[in-house]
Amino acid sequence: MTDLEAVADMDTQTLELDWDAQLDICEQYFTILLQYIRYLCERCITQLSLQSSNPPASWIPNVGRIDRSLNIVERALAFRHSPVFATCSADALWELTKHVSERTFAAGETIWDLGDPAYSFLLTVDGVVRCANSSDSRRVESYRTLGMLEAMSTQTRWYQATAVTPTTVLSVDDDSFLDILEDHFDMAIEYTAAMARRLLASRSSGVDNTL
Repeated sequence: MTDLEAVADMDTQTLELDWDAQLDICEQYFTILLQYIRYLCERCITQLSLQSSNPPASWIPNVGRIDRSLNIVERALAFRHSPVFATCSADALWELTKHVSERTFAAGETIWDLGDPAYSFLLTVDGVVRCANSSDSRRVESYRTLGMLEAMSTQTRWYQATAVTPTTVLSVDDDSFLDILEDHFDMAIEYTAAMARRLLASRSSGVDNTL
């Protein structure tokens, strides 16, 4: 269901695309699905950038910090906690954990600056990150992605990310993630659907903790 309504203002000729047929085409030609993904991520950034300044979003620190590197099972569970990856297949999730690197940031350390190139995205595992630009500032809690929208839409960073507390993240480079999406079509479709839902949600809410 959606609150959108489409009404023709004049005589209009349209093309109707059958979704099942589109899925078959996207599975055969990943570049077409990739265009959908890039478009949705770009629209999400535009929508979020147009929103007026909001107070920082509520956040819940991760209780029981792990003071060591995560093993591969713990990394998989961390991704499973994220709304973006909550429903992807176990095989795809396991493949994703093989292509991540763990990074830590001290409190007050800049993770990236506004305008930096975006070649990867992060999953916050522990700590709090402040994301700010000229019109907005929010705090992001654990198990949320950062930088995914611009990495997937090949844009530069549209906000500065700074660790508020000691922070641990899992980093995934965009090329590896795209290879995984191409090899695991079910994950690619789930991801595309998640971006579409995020775009719809951002139209009605000023808070989006998955950036």
